[in-house]
This record gives sequence, C-alpha cells and structure tokens, in this order.
Amino acid sequence: REIPGLGGWRGAMLAQRGRGREEALPDGDVGLLGAVGQLLSGGEPRGYATEQEVRELFAAYGPWAGLAATHMLSP
Repeated sequence: REIPGLGGWRGAMLAQRGRGREEALPDGDVGLLGAVGQLLSGGEPRGYATEQEVRELFAAYGPWAGLAATHMLSP
C-alpha cells in the first residue's frame, strides 16, 4: 500500500525493513531492475527489466518475494 508523499520503492523498503513484511517487493529498485534485466537477457550487462518483469520473476516466491529480491542484490 502506498504511503502519501512517498514513492512505491520507499514504501516497500519501509514495509520490508521496518515492519518485517518479507513480501514487500521494491520492484522499482534500480539495482534490482538491472540484475533482473541481466538475468532475463542471458547475461547482457546493460539489460534492464521493467517493474512488471521484476514482479513476474519474484511471484514464484510468494510471501518471501521481497526477501528473495534482497538476497539477489546482496554481495
């Protein structure tokens, strides 16, 4: 759910980190868009996914979608 005055990314991060809601997916995260784009393009370093493609990829993780996305970005 959106918080008035805050964008979707910030709302998802607040829900995930501050409220412990692992399903909150920051689908507009620039790093996540790049990582998913690279994955979907077969390794193209300049691949860039859409927010919809990010949601579709992480839908399989159900209530842990946000947690899986965070893990994908961790070094």
